[in-house]
Amino acid sequence: QTSNESSPGVPTGTIVPSTATGSIPVELPTFPAGARKVDVIVTNGIFGLGKIAYTFLAAGKATIAAPAGTYIVQLRATSATGVTSTVGTTHTITVSDAGETVQSPTNPTGFSINRVLGGIEVVWDGTYANGTFTGFEAIKIYVGNTAVATSGTYREAGAMTGNNVRNSIVVPVDGTYLRYSQPVYVHAAAVNRSGTVGTLQQNVASNLLGAKSAVSDDLDNQIITNAKLVDSAVTEAKIATSAITETKIATDAITSTKIVANAITADKIVSSAITADKIATNAVTATKILAGTIDVSKLAAGTISVNNLEAGNINSTSYIRAGTAGSARVELSSANISGGPSAGFYIYNSAGTPVLSAPLNGGLTIVGNGTFSGTLSGASGNFTGDLYSSNNQFSVISGSVTALSGTIGGWVINEQAFKSSAVAYPKIELDPISPKFEIRQSASDSSESGIKVIKIDPIDGIRAGTTSNFKFRVDMDGNMTATDAIFSSGTFNGNITSSATIFGGTITGS
Repeated sequence: QTSNESSPGVPTGTIVPSTATGSIPVELPTFPAGARKVDVIVTNGIFGLGKIAYTFLAAGKATIAAPAGTYIVQLRATSATGVTSTVGTTHTITVSDAGETVQSPTNPTGFSINRVLGGIEVVWDGTYANGTFTGFEAIKIYVGNTAVATSGTYREAGAMTGNNVRNSIVVPVDGTYLRYSQPVYVHAAAVNRSGTVGTLQQNVASNLLGAKSAVSDDLDNQIITNAKLVDSAVTEAKIATSAITETKIATDAITSTKIVANAITADKIVSSAITADKIATNAVTATKILAGTIDVSKLAAGTISVNNLEAGNINSTSYIRAGTAGSARVELSSANISGGPSAGFYIYNSAGTPVLSAPLNGGLTIVGNGTFSGTLSGASGNFTGDLYSSNNQFSVISGSVTALSGTIGGWVINEQAFKSSAVAYPKIELDPISPKFEIRQSASDSSESGIKVIKIDPIDGIRAGTTSNFKFRVDMDGNMTATDAIFSSGTFNGNITSSATIFGGTITGS
């Protein structure tokens, strides 16, 4: 080495993976300046304390065969005159045994479907479309509900691990992709040991009937025995209506411990099945009897006596009815019952109309024809209807009769007067309170203006004419006035006193 000769550049950017199979991959991306070659020095294993395992004359990649083990890899440049550089990056790599070569998967063929109870059996005969491949791992099986395997129409159902041999798997019903009595389609793909999944083979097998269900056509005779049933497998929902008959139940098989509380409902009891000797003493209490369920038809003649009725047992939710709702009946209730009687005492005729009503909040109403005999004493309030006494004569021994409204013999009455019609100004009106007596040419409810009237009362005397212009009047002091009147065709007997004044008229006659 001469005094002026320099060393070549150190190899940089070298690439060596930390693991590999069967060999040591080395990459030199850039060849160092001033170098004639770059040596790859490997230490450990078959390379001992260090050995040049490969030499780069230019940038590139190299693969150095090596058995399984851990190795140290370094690269060093050398110039044309033999001057060497220092080593570059030190790499450590673990090499595993290469073993079998793993090839890409090829497409499997030869699939079929067998319907089984509750699912399908997918069978593969172990063949491929283009020959087998090395590094086989499994055949993935998919089930779907369409022949074309689009997203959402299929799912992975399992895998077969036998290669080049006939093998199978059973896929159970899932209710979406594999169903009872519905078409099912099988797709498949091969997988190698590197995890590479081959091309999905669509619709490699199909069956239009899907999984086999447990119906009579699917099961051989006597195939399901008692030993084949899991405990508690047969529930109430699995038993057909009327399937369990009396002959299927052993004598005394159903004991009280086998009956759930309240399990026996009314529709489970045959009519007349429960007789008197089946009911324990005091077993039927008041809370066990539905309101309104015990009617007259359920009571034997003479079974309810006075001693069997307790005072005060009619409460807000009960009532007594003699007869049938909607027709002739008598009802007594302490409160208004929804769908039932009103509070009080009522008697209905055959048409279901109340003829006597005594509501609980007071009052008495009687509808219909009839005769009343007896005495009413201490009574007050309003009375409506007809009153008859002996021989159709009516009398009031003492007191007074007041009519608030109504008619008597065609006369309209109120609390003060008799009127010939129910208007403010009737044709005839007799008022004992004012007092007065009035006769009108016609009746009116708004005004008597312009109507010819005759009025008699102790204040104004006698007046005849219209309310705005009485033609004739006699005052209570005896004065007689005739306005715009004519006395004719008659004889006047009497005296006209000297103090009398005659004015504004014409006197004819004698």
